[in-house]
Amino acid sequence: MLKFGKHKNQSIPSIIKSDPKYILWLAQQDWVDNGIVEEIQTFANRIIMPFGKHEGMTINQLRNVDPEYVDWLFSNSRIN
Repeated sequence: MLKFGKHKNQSIPSIIKSDPKYILWLAQQDWVDNGIVEEIQTFANRIIMPFGKHEGMTINQLRNVDPEYVDWLFSNSRIN
């Protein structure tokens, strides 16, 4: 459960479903606790791309179709 922000008191899986852009943004923030980043990593394949040429695809699907795009997407985040 997040203890801050617009999704306070919501779980990472529920935020991934309702606001994947926020999760992608959150994973890029240096101030975010490593425990939160680890939880995001656990559920990362549930993230559905909310933008771009691969909108609507899960990260897992995207890894199979365009792995370079996934590398680029996460190059500045702490999600592996």
